[in-house]
Amino acid sequence: MLRRRKADDKISEPCSITWLPIIGALAGFISGFTGAVGLLFNGFYHRLGLRKEEIVATRAANDILLHLVKVGLYTFYGLVDQNTVAAGIIVAVAALASSFIMKASLHLIPDRLFRQIGHGAAMVAGIAMISLAGSQITSQNHMKFRFIQNSKQVELAVDWKQHQISIEIESPTELEISHTLKSQDASVERIASVLHFSPTRGLYVTHLERNFLNLSLFKREEKFTV
Repeated sequence: MLRRRKADDKISEPCSITWLPIIGALAGFISGFTGAVGLLFNGFYHRLGLRKEEIVATRAANDILLHLVKVGLYTFYGLVDQNTVAAGIIVAVAALASSFIMKASLHLIPDRLFRQIGHGAAMVAGIAMISLAGSQITSQNHMKFRFIQNSKQVELAVDWKQHQISIEIESPTELEISHTLKSQDASVERIASVLHFSPTRGLYVTHLERNFLNLSLFKREEKFTV
C-alpha cells in the first residue's frame, strides 16, 4: 500500500495459471478458520493478469462453490442454528444490495484505485480481527500487564494463567528477565527462574522456590561463562 509505483502499473507478463489450484487450496483451508480470505488473494489474481471485473467474477464463482460446501459441512457438524441462519440472511441481503450497486459503478473505478481499496480493506479487516482476538485471549487467559517505575527499578510484567514473565532493570548496570510459575493453589508454591545480565557478575540464572505454607525459601544460582 505504501510503496511508490511506476506510472505504468500494468502487469506485462502474467503468472502461470498453474498456481490457481494452490491458491484455491489455501483459500479453502484458511477460510475454514477465519470465515473468508478473499481480499488476501486479490494480489494473486492481479498477477494472473485479470482485470478488476474478472477478479470480482472469479471471486464470486469461488465463493459460491466454497460456501455451499462449508454450509453443508457446518450443518452436518451441528454448528448452524437459528441465530446463525438469521445473521447469514441479513448479511446476504446487504451483500446482494451492495453487489448491484457496485455492478453499476465498478467501471468508474480505476484499476490502481481498485487495488488500493482491496489492500486497504484487507489491512482494516486484519487489524479488526487481531483486536477482537486479542481481547478474547486476554479475557480467557486472565492476562494482566503491569508497569512499575521508581528510582530503584523499572519493571514490565505480564501475567498469563499460572505464568508471569517480567523484565526488570534494577540498576543502570543489571537486567533481569524472570519467569514465575504459580501452582493452581497460589498459597502453596511459587517457582521462579531469573536470568541476570550483569557487567560485574556476568550472565547467571537464579532459581527460587517458595512454599507459602511454611514460609520456606530455596535459592540456587547457576553461573554461565560468557
